[in-house]
Amino acid sequence: KKKKKRQILILLGKTAYIGEQELKRKLHDIFYLAEKYHYSIKFKFHPKSIFSIKQLLKKFNDLKVEESFESVMSESLNSEVTISTSKTGSCLDSIAVGVPVIEYYSYGNGIEDNMQNEFKINGKIMSLFKYYNLVESIDSLNDLDLFFDKINSSKTFTKKIIDQQSQALKKISYNKNKVIKKFLQNF
Repeated sequence: KKKKKRQILILLGKTAYIGEQELKRKLHDIFYLAEKYHYSIKFKFHPKSIFSIKQLLKKFNDLKVEESFESVMSESLNSEVTISTSKTGSCLDSIAVGVPVIEYYSYGNGIEDNMQNEFKINGKIMSLFKYYNLVESIDSLNDLDLFFDKINSSKTFTKKIIDQQSQALKKISYNKNKVIKKFLQNF
């Protein structure tokens, strides 16, 4: 098995769902922690939401940041963790190849187009990905920092997250054609 790079894959949500300022704040938080924990960054824009991050990058001179034009699944193979700033099925590609996924998002943000994909379950607002334990749901810089501290200090914590998310994915998917297995055989 190929050793993964110390890389974070960021799946940027659509600005119309989150708001550009909120999205840039979350990106800033991730860049800050990547620098703190010595990760490089690959990011993917939402196809309908591309904006400039040049100003933000000026604050992080020592951080290696690149836009990825690869598929989420391919880029995940080189990443230790995937962070999604919204709710997206793309996170399933990371889980499929054994990369833990964080949904770094605040539910109930008041943006109607986005709230249609949130559900009140057992009295709490959440995404279906959170409900089915497919993602680690985090909504603050402090909690994200604690998560990174744990994955950097405990291999068992990381393995537990990967196992939990993989089991959750298996529960919701019936993969008769073994697409994931066939894909991974090419690497």
